[in-house]
Amino acid sequence: MTTRNYQNRQNFGKSKAAKVFIDSYYKQLIEATKERTKRQSQLEKEMTGLTEKEAKKKALAAHQAESEHMRLSRIKISVKDFVNVRLIGRGAFGEVRVVRKKLWPGETGPEKVMAMKIMNKDFMIQKNQLAHARAERDAMVEHNDPGVVKLFYSFQDTRFLYFVMEYLPGGDLMNLLIKREILSENDTKFYIAELVSAVHAIHQRGYIHRDLKPDNILIAADGHLKLSDFGLCTSSSESHLSSFYTATVPKDFDKSQIKSRERKASMLRRNSWNRLRKAMSYSTVGTSNYMAPEVLLEKGYGPEIDWWSVGVILYECLVGYAPFSCEDTTETCMMILDWRNSLEFPEEPELTDEAIDLVMSLLCEQHDRISYDEIVKHPWFDGIDWTNIRNTKAPWIPELKDETDTQNFDDFEDDNVDFFF
Repeated sequence: MTTRNYQNRQNFGKSKAAKVFIDSYYKQLIEATKERTKRQSQLEKEMTGLTEKEAKKKALAAHQAESEHMRLSRIKISVKDFVNVRLIGRGAFGEVRVVRKKLWPGETGPEKVMAMKIMNKDFMIQKNQLAHARAERDAMVEHNDPGVVKLFYSFQDTRFLYFVMEYLPGGDLMNLLIKREILSENDTKFYIAELVSAVHAIHQRGYIHRDLKPDNILIAADGHLKLSDFGLCTSSSESHLSSFYTATVPKDFDKSQIKSRERKASMLRRNSWNRLRKAMSYSTVGTSNYMAPEVLLEKGYGPEIDWWSVGVILYECLVGYAPFSCEDTTETCMMILDWRNSLEFPEEPELTDEAIDLVMSLLCEQHDRISYDEIVKHPWFDGIDWTNIRNTKAPWIPELKDETDTQNFDDFEDDNVDFFF
């Protein structure tokens, strides 16, 4: 590479970084202004009807709180502001830890328990994952929905990216399914309704999750679900564009090439699926079980690919295994593409006609797949109060010893405590 080409490449990278920084800066500035205006409006409402003395006292307290908020927002945060509690997750590019945030000067109250995602920047650059990291960060920042995991802080040092999020001690939906194998239709209805609401919330913001699966659906202390892991999400933002999944299906795929295969009994498939669940959750590329056919064929797609994934999760909750599960990944992809012949409903457990109809309305051709408005009106959801679903008692509430309880997460050998903290 010539000196000029090297310099051009460096300048190109710097200009891209500057554009992303400027876009992010002004987006945050606009959001902060909106929040400040909202707080001011709320203060004016609360001051209505107060005496002059009471109004001045309340205005002074609000001014002091606003000043403190601005002061804390200017503090530069680093990993040294946190105390490690325990490692609860490990992936291809880093790990997730439960941490306690130390109190800053002037702060009062107990140290807050949070989850910290730590990502190796060198690995992410090598695997072309920077756009995905940016999209994940932006998705959590821009969503203030109760069904989406909240991001408190994001920062970096010379080697790592850090996302500090709310800690959800109930574990994930995958672990709940492993414990119970199958869920009742009533319990499933609750979880799928919350999942549908959360997916709709991110769609309204212009995002597509693209990686919906039980291990990316976390359970809060009150038993309610929240979406996490936006590492593969995308939007129309230029900084979020990058290569997506690598299809494992031949380009010249022909359904006639699929070999006839002997169908395994429902219980055999469920046992096989339970053996595979953990192994797949730790793989670098994840699992193809939840991918829509149009993704595997590298066709154009939109938010409807998330509804296919919701259909797979619905089936898995009710039946005990994913509808296209196979020990061979390529055969799984073949089954997804041949979904008309591959999608079967076992005799046990017996599902209601409404449940089967909803599954088939989601696991179907791209242009036939039902939308959010059609999903919420589906007969299977009769009785669901979509407006107050999060005020409803959850079917399962985790029993926790304290706010740092990690019993609902897998055990990992922790050999890096002193390295990060």
